[in-house]
Amino acid sequence: MGLLAAAAVAVPLLCSGRPVVDHGARGAYFRKIASVPSASVLGIRGRGVLPAVEIRRWSAEKIPLDRPAVFLGGRGAGGLELDAGLSWERVHDAGGQALLTNSDDGCDGGDPRRRFAFSGRGDSARLTDGTGAVVARGAPAVMAALSGLRPDFAFRPFWRPTKKGRHDLNWHNPPLGPDDAYFYPGEAFTMEVRSSGDGRMSLLVQGEDGPPFAATFEQAGFDGGAPVSFKRNNELDQFKLVDGELQGREGRSVIATATRLLDARWEEVVLLERSGSEVPLSGRHCVEVRGVETASTYARVYHVWGLSSQGGESLDITP
Repeated sequence: MGLLAAAAVAVPLLCSGRPVVDHGARGAYFRKIASVPSASVLGIRGRGVLPAVEIRRWSAEKIPLDRPAVFLGGRGAGGLELDAGLSWERVHDAGGQALLTNSDDGCDGGDPRRRFAFSGRGDSARLTDGTGAVVARGAPAVMAALSGLRPDFAFRPFWRPTKKGRHDLNWHNPPLGPDDAYFYPGEAFTMEVRSSGDGRMSLLVQGEDGPPFAATFEQAGFDGGAPVSFKRNNELDQFKLVDGELQGREGRSVIATATRLLDARWEEVVLLERSGSEVPLSGRHCVEVRGVETASTYARVYHVWGLSSQGGESLDITP
């Protein structure tokens, strides 16, 4: 259904006001809905489905140069910015080893039979799948099998708080090991970010299976009584190889790409008020924020349909 929406000549508006253009937002393709600043709101919660991911920009090492993210966050007093949710990152096993997959799209989709770990040398070399089955033994067989694999990626929790401003962004992920968490394209999720009232924020992500992921971290600016804004965002971050190292494009120009994110959904998004009530992120309570680089071609890049008064919508991002 998502691609059928591409014929639309304009993007339907979820928010009652006119969209605004953020002239400082560069280097990513994003669909952002932000709440009108208010002192009565302490958080945001969204329920939806993660997009299908079709990556078309790869490095020579089969590392994706376009990476999706689905997240919440906000802007507190003094312009302190917070992003927290899910981003496209390497999958590791419980021991912290980065895994490989035989999937052409670079994601095992939650299937342990498509997830592989390498160990040993020479005659003791082994390639083992996620079920524990040995699929290749000995260096020649293992090397031959490795040639058909690529690094394994999935959606992984992250939080990026600030202390003073955009230059103080600090990226965090769960520690590698048994407490790490992964989510997959097409998976239903619930996500929440809220202030705990003591200079700290919490992130909660629940998928279809497994326990919820939770993190609490320092973030000033959201509990001092000043008006704050919360947001939800679907984004395609971009990277470029510079002298053999990956560098993010944030603050630089976007790169043309055939990568697509399809059939993302927000079933509902609500603002969490200090009184305990919940207000849908729609109508007069929100504003649509467009990046300066895609504002003039917004309807071509972002195909939006199925808007609801509960803050919901379906979305394709097709740069």
